[in-house]
Amino acid sequence: MNKNLIYFKNINKNFNLLYVEDNNKVRKETVKMLKNIIPNIIEAQNGKEAIEIYKRHNIDKNLKKIDLIITDIQMPQKDGLNMIKTIRENDQLIQIIIFSAYSNSEYFQEAIKVGVDGYILKPYTIEEISEVLVSVLKKQEKKTLINICSDYYWSNTNKTLKKNDTLIKLSNKEIKLITFLLSSNQSIKSSYEIENYLFDDFETNNKRVRSLISRLNNKLESNIIESIYAQGYRIKTI
Repeated sequence: MNKNLIYFKNINKNFNLLYVEDNNKVRKETVKMLKNIIPNIIEAQNGKEAIEIYKRHNIDKNLKKIDLIITDIQMPQKDGLNMIKTIRENDQLIQIIIFSAYSNSEYFQEAIKVGVDGYILKPYTIEEISEVLVSVLKKQEKKTLINICSDYYWSNTNKTLKKNDTLIKLSNKEIKLITFLLSSNQSIKSSYEIENYLFDDFETNNKRVRSLISRLNNKLESNIIESIYAQGYRIKTI
């Protein structure tokens, strides 16, 4: 567990886990364990409720999207495998891990067919959970890494920036800035667009945008964000 603590500390604080388990006692005990390593946990009691929560978080712009699903297999109303099939119809990227008391090959084969990323047998320990979580999240992180200007890598999963393997400490505004500039296929964003996205006070003062970008570039000792004359800003990617 100790070797994984650093990794979990670097998970973005907005990271959302949807945990699906019909047994109240098991769910509460597992949530208690998971809270030590995952920032936000949303609970569901069955597959039907989980699908409703998942859809709501992916439609409502005021709610943060679900980043990871952990589910039991045997549940009332809609079991875990059928729930996964429904979600996979619209989302092939979200990471899904199964907790199950069943170890026979039929369940493993069916889990593979529906697109499960990890499988943990009950009863489990926090060490076993953390090992599978790190493995699954690192695989996803590699898929979503964006190479920004030489040795800098941005993780869309964790919303973190690293130079080689060293994590760069960023402010909330800097994280939002990079996220925004990398959206929409890295198109040029005007100062007005950036200001509206970063600040909620409805003031018009592009000096603070220029100041934020300048501080970030100085911190990184590299102009990862470049100014495009009379158009705005864009982030360099390789």
